[in-house]
Amino acid sequence: MWSEEVCAEEKSHTGGAPVVDLKIAGTEMLSIDCFGTIVEWHVDERKLECLGELSPPLNRLVGEENERVRNLYRRKNPERTLDFNDYVVATNTLGLLVLFSRKQDGPATFVLCPSNVLCLRVLGRTAYWGVLKGKVFRTDLYLSSACRVIEDPDSQCERLETYFKDNVTSLDVSEERVVVGDVNGEVHVCSVDRFGANFNWLPDFSLESGHEYKSFVWCVKVDAERIFSGDQDGKIVVHDFWKSGT
Repeated sequence: MWSEEVCAEEKSHTGGAPVVDLKIAGTEMLSIDCFGTIVEWHVDERKLECLGELSPPLNRLVGEENERVRNLYRRKNPERTLDFNDYVVATNTLGLLVLFSRKQDGPATFVLCPSNVLCLRVLGRTAYWGVLKGKVFRTDLYLSSACRVIEDPDSQCERLETYFKDNVTSLDVSEERVVVGDVNGEVHVCSVDRFGANFNWLPDFSLESGHEYKSFVWCVKVDAERIFSGDQDGKIVVHDFWKSGT
């Protein structure tokens, strides 16, 4: 039974900057504010415990050529998103994707994107993210201590493009599949193994039933058997891999 009682409440960031996204995995939670400050939390039934900041190593980006990256990340932006697992953290702001190790002094990758990052997910040490014109990119975090900047993801990252290059609005990733929702009510599916392979940028198949044309698919989730998707009209659609006509 739901209760209106607040079970835990904490001030999250120095200066009270707006919190714009958070993710929870078990008893771990990460939050991010509009200036890119990431805070790590421990969550239990009655308490939130702040464990400190967990931020990308911007101080290791040296030289004038990387000043643009540092400035982009630090600029105020309420549309940041966040994802993490045991190995990496990924976040974005404006035209920048950031993927960095959770280990101190670990590697980091900064990607200057052709447009704003609209959605992102991590799997293992790999980040997937969607942008305008139907593009989804993928890059791995190299197991070294280096920080690298990717200035042209079209030539330096693997990518997927939806059939009609409709803007990507949502994505999810499993061990087997990448699932993408777009602005025209379509859901596109590509196997992880075939993503970007041999410059085959098209998805394996697309699901055109369930959502109305020009309805934004704002969220997708995939498990071993089904694809769940929700759109701007308040509709949730479930497609079953093993049953036809669903």
